[in-house]
Amino acid sequence: MKFFFPTTLLAILFSITLNAEPIRILTIGNSFSEAMTHWLPLVAKSAGIEIEVEDLTIGGCTMERHWSNITKETNEPGYHYFEHGTYQAKLASKQWDFVTIQQASHESWRIESYRPYAKLLRDFIRANAPTATVLIQMTWAWRQDDPRYQTLPQKWKSDPLYQLNKQDPQGYMHFMILRSYHQIAQELGLRIIPTGIAIQAARETQSPKYIPFNPKDYQYPDLPDVSRALCGNIKWNDKHTALTGDTAHLNQRGTFLQTCIWFGIITGHPVSEITYQPKGLTPEDIAFLKEVAQATLNIYPKGR
Repeated sequence: MKFFFPTTLLAILFSITLNAEPIRILTIGNSFSEAMTHWLPLVAKSAGIEIEVEDLTIGGCTMERHWSNITKETNEPGYHYFEHGTYQAKLASKQWDFVTIQQASHESWRIESYRPYAKLLRDFIRANAPTATVLIQMTWAWRQDDPRYQTLPQKWKSDPLYQLNKQDPQGYMHFMILRSYHQIAQELGLRIIPTGIAIQAARETQSPKYIPFNPKDYQYPDLPDVSRALCGNIKWNDKHTALTGDTAHLNQRGTFLQTCIWFGIITGHPVSEITYQPKGLTPEDIAFLKEVAQATLNIYPKGR
């Protein structure tokens, strides 16, 4: 009888995994999910799993706007928002395993903004992609020094909970996002991709933490240190007169953490199987981000 050596057997099993049908994901969202079309297949491949991600994304797009596009396509034959065709055609084009939705960042704290559009989107997806599991990605609070915290809506300011925590508007925004996503997910029977939980957990447990800066303290070409942030970037404007940057979208660290969360939810595999190492991140930081991701995944249902 012939026996395979363990290394040979491992290679065969790895080959079988790679040759299996890929997991197919369609995202109906905005820029807060767009990076997954590149990152998730790359990271999953390092764990021997094939994932394909396609998207119907529009920058800053709310659930209401996506539903408005679908309604217009339904009522006006021949019209389609995206060049490649309608939402319905895209959903019917493949046997999707997962379809994801999410609210736009600037509306994510308002539970009323999800209704009735999250339900309408869920029902539309189920009708046109019946094999797919519908997931909802929980987005995240902006960086502590996002200027929009200085012009908060009156509803925030009048909330007694905000009054108790007005020195931490990011923490309040995170709480409102958390509450809104959990509430709508429970109403509609949807599973959550808990990206926002992981981002906030990393912010609060990392050492050293990100320290917000005062732009007035810097002169060109000096730049503040944002290496511990999970959102945004910083640069000088073309005239070198002011610092500019993004304080909402995930940077390299944040995107890797987000990808680990998606990987765990989609596959049900532990993030320890990920061997991909993003450029610019130290092995210690990668290990920390994977640890945060796994701790988050341990409290959420995952896998197919």
